[in-house]
Amino acid sequence: MSNMDDLPEALLAEILYHVPCPKSIFRCKSVSKRWFHLISAPYFVRRLKQKPMVSTLIVEATDEILDPEVFEFLPMCEITSSLSLSFYNTEANVEATYNDLVLCNDRWGDDCYGICNPYTKQWLYLPPIPEVQGELVERGMVYKGFLCDPLNPQLWNFVLLVPVSRGSAFHLQVWSSETREWRESVISVPYPRAIRPVPQSKPSYGGVPYNGMLYWICWDDSAMFTIEFDPFGSDDISDHKCRFIDGPGFEFRRYSIVSVCAFQKCVRVCVQSGGSCFSVWEFKEEVDSVGDKLKKWHLIVDRVSLNQFSRDCSDHTRAVLGFHPTNEDILYMRTATYSIVTYSIRDKTVGRAIDTPKHLEACYIPFEHVFPFVLPWLPTPVPRLQH
Repeated sequence: MSNMDDLPEALLAEILYHVPCPKSIFRCKSVSKRWFHLISAPYFVRRLKQKPMVSTLIVEATDEILDPEVFEFLPMCEITSSLSLSFYNTEANVEATYNDLVLCNDRWGDDCYGICNPYTKQWLYLPPIPEVQGELVERGMVYKGFLCDPLNPQLWNFVLLVPVSRGSAFHLQVWSSETREWRESVISVPYPRAIRPVPQSKPSYGGVPYNGMLYWICWDDSAMFTIEFDPFGSDDISDHKCRFIDGPGFEFRRYSIVSVCAFQKCVRVCVQSGGSCFSVWEFKEEVDSVGDKLKKWHLIVDRVSLNQFSRDCSDHTRAVLGFHPTNEDILYMRTATYSIVTYSIRDKTVGRAIDTPKHLEACYIPFEHVFPFVLPWLPTPVPRLQH
């Protein structure tokens, strides 16, 4: 046997499957047409999806609260320690994430959005957003989100929901990587309500993607509710539907902290009340007595005291940063000295998560500027705009 191309396909696939670095697998597609088709084959992709994914958190870090923000990748492992957004824009604000794609906007221009992949260093600036016509509920209050098509990860939509007409409707704007253009429509709200994101929870502006849907946690001065939107529901944008689902049923209080994250099998939200305790809710689909499918929030962890953590680690825990990107039972927490620890919901144990890098040791990490980042074994490509 003279070279790799003489190997049987099954043996070659097994060798490629055990390549330890996702980027190396991605680059192997360019070796030959045979390798490209082998790595792109559905059975090979399904196998790769079963491998443990590399994950970390993107956090905002600053020396002083009023200084410009710098978004950093926490160095959970060797791969994530080398990630950075500097290749794209050193002054980019992170707005949302979907696996290894990051939605950013220019700090000095709210309508300048872009999608990038920090692993492959591919990026795409989106065309200018069309100006919204109508009476805005609050200028600048825009619900943002993007996600890939569950049936084709190379296709994705960037969604903007702008409340108009005093809470009775949304102006919907969608940019598709397939059509490469903006589409617009108006979605009616079942009944007028003063819709706004949960305070002190910036990621609520960025929709949480789950199972082909986008979700936002909102309130209307009286109760919490969830907006569900399907960006792939129809080719006709006017047919896109928003559902309004009651809950989660927590009582919002001053200084409450809300963290939302989607996993392979569920969506969870962690609510820290004041600075003393936190609870965890899970979004589940149920079948009622007549066979209809209903989606509801269920309380799974109720009022866990933060005071107990001072017995398990030297620092008092001050804020829940968010969930582990691939493990729904693990929470990351920031201590009084800004180090980061983990809490296992299942085992009720605290552990040291990471050693904070020297340049972040004195930095302030706001809880509302934390985003999950998950690196699949086949990185998501970012298409270039064709002029």
